Amino acid sequence: MRFDEYKRRVFELVAAQGCDGAELFMRDSEDTAVSVLEQKVESLTYSHASGVCLRVKCQGRDGYYYTESMDDPDSAVAKAIDNAKYASPDDHPMNTDCPCAYDMPDSDDTAERVSTGDMIDIALDTEHYALKADECIKRVQYNEVAKSVFTTVISNTQGLDAAYTSSVLVSCFSPVAEKGEEKQNGYTFAQGADVRSPKSTALRGVQQAMSKFGAASIPGGDYKMIIQGKAMTSLLGVFCEQFYADNVQKGLSPLAGKEGQTIAAACVNLTDDPFLRALPRPFDDEGSLSQVTPLVREGKLCSLLHNLKTAKKAGCKTTANAHRPSLSSPIGVGCTNLVLEEGETSLENMLRIMGDGLLICQLSGLHAGAEPVTGDFSLLASGFEVKDGKITRPIDGITVAGTFAKLLQSIDTIGNDTHLSEPMGSVFASPSVYLKSGIKVSGE
Repeated sequence: MRFDEYKRRVFELVAAQGCDGAELFMRDSEDTAVSVLEQKVESLTYSHASGVCLRVKCQGRDGYYYTESMDDPDSAVAKAIDNAKYASPDDHPMNTDCPCAYDMPDSDDTAERVSTGDMIDIALDTEHYALKADECIKRVQYNEVAKSVFTTVISNTQGLDAAYTSSVLVSCFSPVAEKGEEKQNGYTFAQGADVRSPKSTALRGVQQAMSKFGAASIPGGDYKMIIQGKAMTSLLGVFCEQFYADNVQKGLSPLAGKEGQTIAAACVNLTDDPFLRALPRPFDDEGSLSQVTPLVREGKLCSLLHNLKTAKKAGCKTTANAHRPSLSSPIGVGCTNLVLEEGETSLENMLRIMGDGLLICQLSGLHAGAEPVTGDFSLLASGFEVKDGKITRPIDGITVAGTFAKLLQSIDTIGNDTHLSEPMGSVFASPSVYLKSGIKVSGE
């Protein structure tokens, strides 16, 4: 059964059962991935998934039902209504502000113009350029090009009918460098149009692997440090949950009651931007029109991220940040693309300003070592030691610890070298930041 016919039948059944309303949310995705090692295609996979989630409102309760088949609308409605009977009372409203049209933001549509053959050639070339770059590069550990094209459709009994199609293209690459008995690996990725530059991807991975030779720990203590954009996007990806209004309202965020207050250094401007070209969207998972939402301006918390339910509770308007972690999940709150806005200082000048300290390039152990509710973190880190404004040697085997709040307050300078994270549902963007204090280092 096609979606339009399924929708018509579902909405008829819901009305006949005396429900207060209903909503259908459908997502359809096509995924292709190519892996190349030793100049041979190691794997080529293609998958297609489609599913639809029905939400019904019955006597002040929401009932959800998810299915991958649209063949039996009668059963879907019956099960959703039955599920509503056992749900807690919920005042989550449906979207009644239904625009006539949604304009798709400007996006990088390279994925839609790249064939499977193109993807294979890109992966082959990436490995080729890496192996030719330096005699220390003996092999490649990981080399994949992947693309996803997905369509989102949402309709409700209030007149909402909206749909958009988006796409993502990513190249992920990890070469292995060997010098004597020492082995080091690099990891880099490209997205969108940059995937079509395999030599650049390869050389970045090679440079990263080669730069790690001789890495060692350092004594623990208090260091000035620069956290590179890549590492900062990892932190934003973990602690973005503090800005979700549902977490604040449940007491699961330290930002409760702090709107209008200073929570970061005056140079910090943090924005939720659904129009970022890497992964834009015209509306959220409730059909509310997307908008740019300033979260922090000149260090002050000026907004949280809301869906219709949290906005109603707070007495404000939604920021169009309704989010479904999966098709079978209830509606929550999520960021679109979280951007720490860049400054005007180059990384080279930031190193000069810092003088002596650390350049942190990578953080790991975020799932176990970071706590979004409190903001505490204790993470494995690697990067470089800096003396007199110049990188002197690679470091690893250290732990950096602190709180996200203290980190934001300790930012002295923000760079102009914005790094984008991999597009995994959301994109996190951050330049390098210089901290004079606030982070404790444990080492040898």
